[in-house]
Amino acid sequence: MVEEARGLDASNVEDLSWVQAFQAGDQNGFDRLVLKYQDKVFHLCYRLLAHHEDATDTAQEAFVKACLFLKGFRLETVFSTWLARIVVRTAKNKLTSSEYRYHRKMMRPGQHPSEAGRPPLEQKGKEKLVQDALDALPEEERVILLLRDLEGLPYLEIAHVMGVHRGSVKSKLARARQAVKEKLNEVVG
Repeated sequence: MVEEARGLDASNVEDLSWVQAFQAGDQNGFDRLVLKYQDKVFHLCYRLLAHHEDATDTAQEAFVKACLFLKGFRLETVFSTWLARIVVRTAKNKLTSSEYRYHRKMMRPGQHPSEAGRPPLEQKGKEKLVQDALDALPEEERVILLLRDLEGLPYLEIAHVMGVHRGSVKSKLARARQAVKEKLNEVVG
């Protein structure tokens, strides 16, 4: 009841109980959090990095970091927002690493990062068009768009993840949506 009075939803109350279990020495607490969030984390990494293997590696790295920092997790924080912040930072670090930039540079000219390591049939179609439109966005706008429209995070949580004001989230989201719409209209019609 105390949790509900503080405005926490049932999902976060459950998350916090698993965090507390982990902090008390029960590894199952963290395992449950991984099972609950693994698909969301992977999909966010994939949308940010546009490559299946890189997304898998980055998702795993983000969970390792989360495990390392979970002992110091403050229970008044929304777990999903805290985890999203780790995922976004880990993916950004990957994007700016020299190894990753070298990997992208070594792809054949004109090859989209999402094409490497994927079957040829999967490279075509709507998904590729959308990914191309997302890749054309500035990084911060792309992350905000993905957190809102793919992950469904509220504006305030996105502001916390990105370290910006709520109003900035709304304006950057509007710009990102408009840019994607224009890019898709260019290609389709």
